[in-house]
Amino acid sequence: MSYDYSKGTKFIAYDTAMGNVSKTRQVVMLYDGIISFIQRAKEALIKKNFQDNYNFIDRATKIITGLHSSLDKENGGDVAKALDSFYIDLHMKLINLVQNKNEADYDKIAEEVKSMRAAWDTVDAETTAKKIDNLEANLANNNSESPAPPSGISVSV
Repeated sequence: MSYDYSKGTKFIAYDTAMGNVSKTRQVVMLYDGIISFIQRAKEALIKKNFQDNYNFIDRATKIITGLHSSLDKENGGDVAKALDSFYIDLHMKLINLVQNKNEADYDKIAEEVKSMRAAWDTVDAETTAKKIDNLEANLANNNSESPAPPSGISVSV
């Protein structure tokens, strides 16, 4: 295995995680990031560090933009429409945070995101449970048909 030094360890770990983590878990993790950035932006506001406040809000909006741009509006039906509205609304609220600097609004927005995160967490748990059930069923079917060892190999117990 060769190592691409130009990517850096952080990006290799990210690529590995994205290959091993379900799509629904990735969405939950992105929501965790949004919540964290909103909380950090509020802390920066309290400290009157307006540059950090802006930077954290900007990072949260970039995640929102990524989630929004990944919606499959043609095949997503009502869920995609609801998420489309949610992301547009959330993006506007985050922009208003930078302008209005009202501490209570940070908490309100964070609670909205936490609510949506909880919904995605439920979807992820259900999806994972179904995958495990399917895997167990496949293993049970494969084990019930114990194949004979290849010719020329003896098996002793």
